[in-house]
Order: sequence, then C-alpha cells, then structure tokens
Amino acid sequence: MFAKGLAQLKDQVSRLRTSSLAKDSFWLLGSRGLNIFIQAAYFVILARTLGPAEYGLFVGISALASMVNAFASWGSAQILVKHVAVERSLLKYYWGNALLTVGVMGSLLTVIFTILGPALSRGNFPPLVIALIFIGDLIGFNISDISNVAFIASGQARVAAFKSILVGFMKLLAAIALALILENTTAIQWAYLYCFSTTLPAILSIWMVNAWLDKPQISIPRLKSELVQGFYFSVSRSSDFVNENIDRIMLASVASLQATGLYGAGFRIISVFQIPILSVAGATFPRFFQHGTQGIKGSLGFARKLTPMAIGYGVVVTAIIFAIAPFVQSALGAGYEDIVELLAIVSLIPLITAIQVLGGDTLTGANYQSYRTGIQVFAAVLNIILNIWLIPLYSWHGAAWATMASETAKSVGFWGCIFYLSKKHSN
Repeated sequence: MFAKGLAQLKDQVSRLRTSSLAKDSFWLLGSRGLNIFIQAAYFVILARTLGPAEYGLFVGISALASMVNAFASWGSAQILVKHVAVERSLLKYYWGNALLTVGVMGSLLTVIFTILGPALSRGNFPPLVIALIFIGDLIGFNISDISNVAFIASGQARVAAFKSILVGFMKLLAAIALALILENTTAIQWAYLYCFSTTLPAILSIWMVNAWLDKPQISIPRLKSELVQGFYFSVSRSSDFVNENIDRIMLASVASLQATGLYGAGFRIISVFQIPILSVAGATFPRFFQHGTQGIKGSLGFARKLTPMAIGYGVVVTAIIFAIAPFVQSALGAGYEDIVELLAIVSLIPLITAIQVLGGDTLTGANYQSYRTGIQVFAAVLNIILNIWLIPLYSWHGAAWATMASETAKSVGFWGCIFYLSKKHSN
C-alpha cells in the first residue's frame, strides 16, 4: 500500500516537473522574487540620493503617471493574450496594433499632462520632468510589459522573466549612476536617467519580439473591433489602482503620516505573500482564454482545477502572517507597535486575492470583461466611500476594514456573476 502511494506521488511529481504551467509559474515567480531585492536596493539608493523634497517630486509625478497609464496601452496586453493564446499566428497583428496604440496614446497623454501637470500641482511639477517620466512609464514600460505578455502567450515565460528582471536592473543601475557619478542631484537629472532606463529595455523588447516571435503588422479592422474591450481593460486597471492606493492618500491627508507609514509597512509585507499568487496568475492567464472558447463553463472548469491550490496557499499564508507578526514588529522597531494588530486584520487578503484572481480571470477568459470591470469599479467606489467615513473616525483601523470590505465585495461579485452566467447558459 505504501509502495503504491509512493509510486503515485513520484508520478505526480514527474508530471509537475514536465508541466508547462509549472515551468511558467516557476520562471515568473523567480523573476518576481529577485525583483523584490532589486526594487528594495533601487528605492533605498534613490531616496537617500535625492533627499525628501526631490524624491517626493518624482513620487508625485510617478503617481500621476500611474493613474493614466492603463489608458496609454488601452488594454493591448490583455487583448494580445486573448487572441494569441488561442491562435499563435495572430501575434503579428496584435503586436503591431499594441505598438501603434502605445505610441499614439502614450504620446498624446504625455503632451496633455506636460501642459496640464504644472497647473494640477500648483506649479510643483516642472514640465520637463513630467515629460521624461511619462515617456518612460506610458511608452517605455508599456512596451516592455506587452512584449513580456507576448512571450508568455507564446509559451516562453522564461524570456519574459528575464526581461522583467532586466527592466528592474536597469533602474537600479540608473539609481547607482545618480548616486556615484552625478553631484548635487536633482529630480531633473534623475528624470533623464529614469527615461533612459525604461526606454532602452523597450527598444530591446521590440527587437526581441520581432526577431524571435514575429514582426509587427498593423490591422486597423482588428484595432477598431477591440476598442470597447480595450476601454473595459483600461478602466479595470485604473479602478484597481484607485482601490489599492486611495486609502494611503487619504491617511496621509486626513489621519497622520505615522499612520500612513504603519499602514504602508503592513501592506508591503502582505504584498510579498501575494507574489506567488500573482506569478501563477500570470502563467495561467492565457489558458483561461483557451478554455474560455467553450464559454463560461470552460473557463470555470479550468478555475476549479486551480481552486484547491489557491485556497490551500491562502490558508497557510494566513497562519504564517499571524506567526511572524510579533517578529515583524521587533524588526521594524519603535513606532510600529500596532503592526501586529494590523496584520491580524488584513491577514486574509492573500486568500481573498487568490479567490479573486481566479474569479476575475474566469470572467475575462470567457469574454465577460465588462462584468469584471463593472465589479472592480463598484469595489473602488465602495472603498472610497468607506474610507471617507471610517478614516476620520478610526485612522488606519478604518482604512484596513475598508480594504477588507471592498476586496471581499469584489470576490463575491466575481463569483456571483460566474454562477449566474453558468446557470443562465445551462438553461
């Protein structure tokens, strides 16, 4: 009996080792793990070199760029995956359309905000700095990101993993150059280096996709047919940005910077535990479209295969967060005494995220992105309303409960839609 069980275990391990999904997840997980250390070094060097005022200028403009970044790509990455995961020969059209979209929309938004940015910031944002950072984020970063998706959809996740590390490493080198080579550093000097460190990988990305996968070919009919879908993807990403960041902004303005720091530290720890979830989600996303060709039942069937692993991981991580919370407080030192309580409140977020990602990708894979977007917008609005109500009364406690409520509502909304659509199409 024991020998039979051992043989079955070896067989499962062998299948796992040869599974393309497992390999894709491994490469993406490894790249994200390494990028944590790269980003930490990049952040420390940059913040120390620029100083609070100049670094704050960069952060402010970057936040502004993040708010409109999704509209610069107009859902090109998701649209590419949607089609290429099902039919590899279509890559050239959606790669060409993606380059055209990012080039046009990224340039247009850069010009608009270079003109409006100084007025929106009451003169604090210099136009040159805005232009350089927007070019880096809206054009450079988006091209690199879409090329990564092209490699993942084509079954070459390890190339995407390498390119992801390259983008982070280029920013780290730029920060080191700022610290060691330049004197009297300013945000303008950093903006030049930042723009260079994001556009160079983008140029390399274009060459790699063209040389290794396929050359771009623009298809205006296909571009027009995906305009509405692209809008849904853009709104979806933007609403997620609001949902993830509005509490921090409101804490800083309504509560205190100390509460903001505590809250940010707690969610930085939570984000580390979400890396495996997001890595697996990146690897499985194209497969949802493949199964989604059979409708909601097809993508749901694939999601069910992943559900035990997702729930199991979430439960284990929740226990780990509870266990390490006292050690986190000791490591961070004075001023972070409340982080044990904060982590206890938000410890279920990795589990909620795992369930949420499965539900959202099930809808997207079956071509119900409009449902997903609507629920994400609702969750963002709910989060804003709850934060307006709770933060003045309960500070970071209110922000934490608002986040838990909005994230839970999003998960319930996704799966409620899935079961409604499944029942509807079974009748």
